[in-house]
Amino acid sequence: MVTWACAEMMGAKVHDARRRNSLANMLNSLAEKPGVSFSAAVGPASRQAFHRICSIGTGDERDAVKVGVSDVLAGHVGEAIARVKEETRGGLILVAQDTTHFDFNGLKKTTGLGYATSKDERCLFGHSALALTVEGLPLGVLHLQLWARDEASFGKSDERRKLDIKDKESYRWIETLQTVEGQLPSGQPVLFVQDREADIFALLEAPKRATTYILVRANQPRRVEVYVPGEINPQTGTLFDVACAAPTIGRMKIRVPRAANRSEQNIDLIVQAVCVRILPPKDRKGVGDTPVTAWVVRAKEISPPEGEKAIEWVLVTTMPVTNIADACQMVVYYSKRWAIERLHYTIKSGGCNAERLQMDDAHSIKLALALYYITAWRLLYITYLARVQPDAPAELILNDTEIGILEMIAKTPIKSILAAVIAIAKLGGYEYYKNGPPPGVKRLWIGLRRLEDMEAGWLLARQGLPLPTPLRYET
Repeated sequence: MVTWACAEMMGAKVHDARRRNSLANMLNSLAEKPGVSFSAAVGPASRQAFHRICSIGTGDERDAVKVGVSDVLAGHVGEAIARVKEETRGGLILVAQDTTHFDFNGLKKTTGLGYATSKDERCLFGHSALALTVEGLPLGVLHLQLWARDEASFGKSDERRKLDIKDKESYRWIETLQTVEGQLPSGQPVLFVQDREADIFALLEAPKRATTYILVRANQPRRVEVYVPGEINPQTGTLFDVACAAPTIGRMKIRVPRAANRSEQNIDLIVQAVCVRILPPKDRKGVGDTPVTAWVVRAKEISPPEGEKAIEWVLVTTMPVTNIADACQMVVYYSKRWAIERLHYTIKSGGCNAERLQMDDAHSIKLALALYYITAWRLLYITYLARVQPDAPAELILNDTEIGILEMIAKTPIKSILAAVIAIAKLGGYEYYKNGPPPGVKRLWIGLRRLEDMEAGWLLARQGLPLPTPLRYET
């Protein structure tokens, strides 16, 4: 496990190799000890090293440049790009963008935190871009922005609507696209996949490479024209009305992830598609006046369970949709976006518990969060690798001692990643049965923690030391 952590930190932009080694040790400890606090996971020595890294540019080292989130993440981004090249070999890559916020309401004295919806809140926002194969395997975090809202802007939403797009928080979608696009190899096909929050015209019209495309779930009732070659007076209407009236081109089955009120399951969808020109909104600063050609795909559940609302997605994409296969593929690609939701879950609740961080300033919290993003990616990578490449060798994620311990417990050889992940998840309470759902990240990180304890006990036993004698006290 140390090997992967060293690789992810090798390119970190810090001032000497010792600090890279410190970051690698922290990363390894966070991955091996999920569920415990940052300080307890990394230990006193690494906690002091982290404090020194956070202090660069202040105090005794004012002449040095302060280490930022992008500096800590630089090595991981480089490794992620290498994985993109290896896994796709020039084929299409998915990049899921999303925003979340981290609640630190208990840190009343921590400086640099901001608000979310109430002025009394103490939080940070995080916007990330997660690289995925078309099968959904997470390859790494390609970009991360962490920020606090200025309390002086609270209650001024009407004024913010009048700002140029570059002065709004929503510009993060465009900025992330441009940053990631610049990191990827020239000519790399990439589809950026976003949920409804990213339904902004400026993202659709933003300058892009010829091989860069957008897929976003529609949220705004935009004015559109139905595109028909040679049509002089095209049909106009709102995007949702046009989507509902679009021709039905087929049906498909898809497995949807677990939501609040329903389990993970296969559903039947009816699929409609139409090509449109999206007209620019009026009176918006920083937005052009040229319509954007796009394809609208509507997918709706045919027979939802009794008492539940039918799943319905209206998707807008700049990637051409010319047949039923293309339309269904857009629906599948959108479903892969769920991986970034699981990334946030893992950071906040499913293993890292990042919202329990207790530090004196927001800058230190941001650097710790950067490490948590990499840690969460690693846990997610192992989880999804068992689904996407189940027959890959178990040695990719475990050392020989860990495999040996699992084999003794399972009483069967552990050859593949799938077998290893199931064995680990069983340690975390996962109940395996034929045709059941695959293990989730929560059971996996609980199992990994138990496996770590077992490995520590095994290594101590191998030293051949006598067991300690319990102390006896006379009464």
